[in-house]
Amino acid sequence: MKKIYTYTQPYLFVGIFLSLLFIAGCKSKKVTLVDSDGTLKAKSHAEVVDDILSHELDYKTITTKGSVSVKGKKLTTVFKLVKDEVLQASVRIPIIGAEAMRVDITPEKIVLIDRLSARYAEVDLKGAEVSSMVAFNFYNLQALLTNQLFVAGESRVNKNDYNKFNIKAADNKYLLHTQDHNSIEYMFSVNPAERIVSTLINSPSRGLSLLWNYDTFVEDGAFIYPTDMEANLTMKAKKMTVGISYSTLDVNTNLNVDTSIPSKYKKVDILEIIGEYMKLK
Repeated sequence: MKKIYTYTQPYLFVGIFLSLLFIAGCKSKKVTLVDSDGTLKAKSHAEVVDDILSHELDYKTITTKGSVSVKGKKLTTVFKLVKDEVLQASVRIPIIGAEAMRVDITPEKIVLIDRLSARYAEVDLKGAEVSSMVAFNFYNLQALLTNQLFVAGESRVNKNDYNKFNIKAADNKYLLHTQDHNSIEYMFSVNPAERIVSTLINSPSRGLSLLWNYDTFVEDGAFIYPTDMEANLTMKAKKMTVGISYSTLDVNTNLNVDTSIPSKYKKVDILEIIGEYMKLK
């Protein structure tokens, strides 16, 4: 069996790409649009970061059920997130509702279960080869999905991380730029309402980039979050754009997240499954 680090470079975006399956929406509750117009205020370096962090979604769990389009097909997807523990996306077969594929991501590993072919694959995110080459981790993916600021390789943005961001103002936005130990760039664009409106992860030397745009922020009870997102993924010459929209999230509900793997399933390399379904080889 090939070692994980044989394919480490694509793993940088495997978790990010799988996240394109995660959020799609229910349309059950009325929400109020949040006005993001205004003029950028003059602030100190610390004030910019403080204000972004103070507006982040405060949650312990998130769940939603809806549909996502892949290759022109709409697939029903159930998404569950337990903060700092597990991200799960369950793709369902139309009409009968049985699970076709499931992705479980924890701080330790990514597990992809293909029910249709009785296979599974996993990537050890804590392995030395992977962690030394890829700073982007579970907590960063969690932050990307929930419209939050992050530092590559860290679980939180702390006061001692503030100086890792270079900050400038342009086009009525604050732009926060940082990079990891592999010179992979992270750029956050923040509007006058202190909301992140786009996150760019870019590695020119590898030909890899992800531009994740957030739009149509709403106030839903005590929570404010974006309801429209667009993810633009580039890997070498391959490109994919996924539009994601929903009306509400169910926040802080009790969740049961099953991450078990059927004992009779065959273990394969993750790129075998990803390559077949998403053409990432």
